[in-house]
Amino acid sequence: MGRADILTRLLVTGRAVVPDAEFDIRWTPGLRGRLHEQRIRRRFLIAVPVIAIGAAIAFALLRS
Repeated sequence: MGRADILTRLLVTGRAVVPDAEFDIRWTPGLRGRLHEQRIRRRFLIAVPVIAIGAAIAFALLRS
């Protein structure tokens, strides 16, 4: 869905809103922030079980 499609839909619905460069500039950091958050969550979901298993093994070895 490109910019031309958005403009066509806006014209059909009767709205007088046209996306501009300022809109793109405002929303680009939000997109980057969301991608960064997804990347961090993925790393967290992988790291937590690995750390928990490592801690369980260390605890079992030190306890015996």
